[in-house]
Amino acid sequence: MATLTDDLIANIEIAPRPYLIWDDATRNFGVRVAVSGRLTFFVYYRDGERRPRFMTIGVCGDTPLETARAQALSVLLAVAKRRYPVRPKKVNRLIPKAYRSTTEESYPS
Repeated sequence: MATLTDDLIANIEIAPRPYLIWDDATRNFGVRVAVSGRLTFFVYYRDGERRPRFMTIGVCGDTPLETARAQALSVLLAVAKRRYPVRPKKVNRLIPKAYRSTTEESYPS
């Protein structure tokens, strides 16, 4: 684990298997390194049923590091208030499509 910086992200090596780099500065935040070389920011949390969830925040290069870190903190704050940003697919299927846009909240807030 290391504190993520722009220089560290620019020098990440691609491996034959995907892996995660966790940030020391922000808990449960990191970079996912894909085999293709794509780097994405993510945040890890547990939902109301204690299931682990990974939420992608953005692609490295398109999303600045500080913006991604701020969004991760916003997501973690919402989770602490029991407002989970990723709704289970089963719940989405129970809500008619006409009502989904009016019932969903935008995250992170």
